[in-house]
Amino acid sequence: MLEELLNIFDENNQSLGFTKPRKEVHQTLQYWHRAVHLWIINSDKKILCHQRSKTVDADPGKWQSFFGGHLQAGQDYITSATQELKEELGLDVKPDQLVPIHIRKSQRAKHNSQVYILIWDGNISDLQLDKNEIESIKWLSIEKLQKEIDQGKYCNTIDNQVIEYIKSN
Repeated sequence: MLEELLNIFDENNQSLGFTKPRKEVHQTLQYWHRAVHLWIINSDKKILCHQRSKTVDADPGKWQSFFGGHLQAGQDYITSATQELKEELGLDVKPDQLVPIHIRKSQRAKHNSQVYILIWDGNISDLQLDKNEIESIKWLSIEKLQKEIDQGKYCNTIDNQVIEYIKSN
């Protein structure tokens, strides 16, 4: 299997014109790269959360309130976002169904992540989970999610701009 390559950027999200293997990027934490965060919200303002597979390299078994991943070399944000939803959940989503919220910059992980929201009222039992990535999924209210994050069950924090969007729509 070929190793996944990531385009490398500066901290201002400008391309530096070269790639590095994903493993090297994550082990050294020296290279800025891009990712997508996909928050799935239903009309009851609940957030679809997932437990990461116990076999993933980062935060195995922890819960996460968004889906997503790294942009592979040559990908743009929207292409990566629709591909991640298809691969992880079996969801076919058109680009115009995704609401771009902001680019979240993580100094720790060296990510510039485009954050999207998908409004989706489907039945989670119809989703086709990629068991290499996801153990299980559940809907949570904003309040319940914050409580579980405070208890240390999650590998991420609340994205305040996402919460503002949910509350205002």
